[in-house]
Amino acid sequence: MLSMKFIAIFVIALAIGPKCWCKVNIKTTKRLIMPCDVSEPLMTSETSQRILPKALQQNESAGSVISKMADNSFGVWWESTPVRHTAVGQAADKAEKNLKAEVNFKDNSESKTEHRIVFKVLAMQALAKIEYKGWVQAAVNYDAKASKAEAEVSEKIFQRQDIVLSHAVTPSENKSQVSWRFDW
Repeated sequence: MLSMKFIAIFVIALAIGPKCWCKVNIKTTKRLIMPCDVSEPLMTSETSQRILPKALQQNESAGSVISKMADNSFGVWWESTPVRHTAVGQAADKAEKNLKAEVNFKDNSESKTEHRIVFKVLAMQALAKIEYKGWVQAAVNYDAKASKAEAEVSEKIFQRQDIVLSHAVTPSENKSQVSWRFDW
């Protein structure tokens, strides 16, 4: 918009230029500083990496992926918004922290296994998750949107291979599986 005004003034000056004479002292004239856009771009590669879901399953629905992206987008926005520092924002932060709990403890036996239990609720995705890492890796997920509960126990067999025992319950079926998972 500024450039359009500049062009209009320039055209008017050209039109009436021969009729007006003025002297300009270059030494005392202030330098014209044009404003430039110094704002950060809306989407950077770092932002897109934070928004895109890290782990997707092969049979995951588009709605589930979009829910994860919306949850991640909200998290990126929430970290940068001034709303976070208002009374409502601080209450929302406190509620989010209360929706995630983590417990770590060590075994006193000879193996000295470190146990970790994580409980979290992802409100945008309507998910509740409980994860255990210690003797084995285990997880229980409840998806309220899909009315689906999943339980999984996995054990590392080789460096990039796990054996997995899982069970999923939906309103229409109960499915148990034993599978061999590879990390590529």
